[in-house]
Amino acid sequence: MVLAIQLEFDHTLCLCCLVMLMFTLKILNSEQVFVGFSNIGIASALFLFVVAEGLKETQIFSKEAKWLLLKMDTENKVNLTLLPIVILVSAITPNQILLIILLPMLEELYNIKGLKLQKTLMPLSYCIILGS
Repeated sequence: MVLAIQLEFDHTLCLCCLVMLMFTLKILNSEQVFVGFSNIGIASALFLFVVAEGLKETQIFSKEAKWLLLKMDTENKVNLTLLPIVILVSAITPNQILLIILLPMLEELYNIKGLKLQKTLMPLSYCIILGS
């Protein structure tokens, strides 16, 4: 008899535990563990995730998003309103920053409206690339 247990876990915690296990078993040395974090791109992405989490917790943009997209009741209306704005903003903002700021705001808005976020993610990524 197979007992199935469903556990919910944090992927970053799992990755950190795996790296610590590999360091403990001497598969990796200390230089190899930290060499990935010496890349400026990785460090800036980690910093941006912290900024995005702070924006999500303080809900700075949620009021603006609710005001802007309050009357939008379908994904197509949201896309027609949001994507031209994203193209303009991505022309002056780095892509990572824009995406990290927009995702929590859009996720909250779509949860409130009961819409599917998946129908906006691909057009959103194309518009971010187009604007840059």
